[in-house]
Amino acid sequence: MLDNTVFLGSSTEELSDHRKAIHRLLSSIEGCKCIWSEDTGQINDVSKYKDSKDLITSCDLFVGIVGHFYGTPIEDLDNVSLPVAELHLAQETNREMLIFIASEDFLLPANLREEDGRWKDQRKFRSTLTNECIPFDSVDALVREVERAFNRWLRAKLEAEIDSFNKLLEADNSNYDSQTQSTLVTSQIIDSVYESTPMVANATLSDFLSKELFPRKLTKTQFERSIPMNPQDIVPFVPIIVEATKFLLSEVSKWVDDIRKKASATPSTPPPQMKLPISEDQLLDAQSDPQAIAKMVNESVTESDIYEIQSLLDQIKTYREVLGELEKQEAVAAGSELAKIRVQIRQNAKVVLTKVAQLEACLESVYKEAS
Repeated sequence: MLDNTVFLGSSTEELSDHRKAIHRLLSSIEGCKCIWSEDTGQINDVSKYKDSKDLITSCDLFVGIVGHFYGTPIEDLDNVSLPVAELHLAQETNREMLIFIASEDFLLPANLREEDGRWKDQRKFRSTLTNECIPFDSVDALVREVERAFNRWLRAKLEAEIDSFNKLLEADNSNYDSQTQSTLVTSQIIDSVYESTPMVANATLSDFLSKELFPRKLTKTQFERSIPMNPQDIVPFVPIIVEATKFLLSEVSKWVDDIRKKASATPSTPPPQMKLPISEDQLLDAQSDPQAIAKMVNESVTESDIYEIQSLLDQIKTYREVLGELEKQEAVAAGSELAKIRVQIRQNAKVVLTKVAQLEACLESVYKEAS
């Protein structure tokens, strides 16, 4: 069975403990081979980068951890630091990526400091990163977010592979007998993804999720999180569903228009309202009657879906806190610094809107349609 190879990008010294924790996490996951520049045996950054290039360009997933320090610019690397050079290479070679970024209120060790020029370089670098970066403010938060994001990535990858497998069976079903078909599947699928397991013609994703046909790369925990839950299994997760629903229905409406203005978004019509088969009274009664909410949840919902809802909720709250801090800085800034802060406000506002839309989509898929 081949592993999913994950390259863990380098980081600056303020994130040393964070990076070690992520290496331990990823290395502990069955079916995940975590590699980093330390595996090259090199000491200086230039040699590390040169010996890591093949590892980065051939990995299945690049995981980057971005802090507030830039690191030492290296002349042989176009005067960028090792963490920046690795991330740029992953982008240029179209690696799948998960990027985690230290929040604006991230506490830096008091004994660490970078010169102003490097700090400005890092602010500029952070501003170039995509809206899909996931914020964190501590080691524990980072570990939690990496685990959630990796599970989502792995699940999506496996679903795509299963879909390809189904299409292969469908395309060849009329041309081969069952024995030949089994051989075909074995040679083209198992060699790259699966262990040797009995294959079933016309298998669907649900077949794989409910039987031992599911790829064995998943740990027991990951496997269980990918299986649709029974109504009684949903009950412990009702508080998360209710909190997210209340947040969207009651909280978001209070500030979302202001966020749109900060993001320079000017929709001609108001955004569509969520249509959920749940009333305010049911939300209020949910804690005393979680079974009632559980019955309103789709049978296809998995534990991973719930964790994604929780993660999105946490991310939206974190980004809004960052916006609040930036607005305080905006009130006292001037000149070029003011312009930079306003760019950051616009970028963070766009992230909030993106995450809100993702949370809406998740919740809409969680609830059953009103009958």
